[in-house]
Amino acid sequence: MGHDQCGRHRVRRLRRKLALWRYDYNAVRPHSSLRNQTLLEARRTLEQFAGSATGALAQNDRPDYQSQTRRLSL
Repeated sequence: MGHDQCGRHRVRRLRRKLALWRYDYNAVRPHSSLRNQTLLEARRTLEQFAGSATGALAQNDRPDYQSQTRRLSL
């Protein structure tokens, strides 16, 4: 395996580990500051009361939102 190929393999492996950590952090791990809900559960709760939580959720209508999240995905 060449040097470049080894580096690309390492980057792919690290991206996969990061994606798994992000999934665990957002969807599996409860957070005490959110009354032991996961971040996804807390977001769903806020979305149910969207009228009373205006501006509380992350907005994805920013022009650079997709480019920022694309950099973090697999």
